[in-house]
Amino acid sequence: MNLRPFCPLILISSLIYMCCTQADEYRFSRSQRLAVEELLSDSTGWRLARASDNTNPHLQQQLRDDPQYQPYFLETDIDRNGQRDFLITLVRKSDTTFAVFVVRSVNERYASPQLLFCSTYLHRCGLFFLRDRVVVGEFFTDNAVSFQWDSTQQRLVEVGQAPEDL
Repeated sequence: MNLRPFCPLILISSLIYMCCTQADEYRFSRSQRLAVEELLSDSTGWRLARASDNTNPHLQQQLRDDPQYQPYFLETDIDRNGQRDFLITLVRKSDTTFAVFVVRSVNERYASPQLLFCSTYLHRCGLFFLRDRVVVGEFFTDNAVSFQWDSTQQRLVEVGQAPEDL
């Protein structure tokens, strides 16, 4: 039996299965899932970061305060265009390098994911949105950095420390 005509279907099915099993803890919309699948298909050797990748003991307190919180996923209107964008984090399978990607919603569709930054320290941090800033920081500390949308550059730019009331 010639399986060649079925190869693309088998590949797509395995990608969808991989994405779905990795994304079980996330509640992606259909369009978000498609954007994540695109990102994963272009990111060989990487997988979605999970809360279990986070070694900070204060994550448990954060989850008690907000049971829906996910340290490596953030959905908000980053660019203030009235549409929900999101940030998603991947972790390299071979080590603890994390990569944070921005996925903007433009004209009711998600644009291709854009790398925001990579770090080996995100195993102790989470993503937050405070005062129009994306904040990446350790739980219950001042150890954080923030990014703000720059409409001229059409991207998030680092603006330094997190807002005062982090």
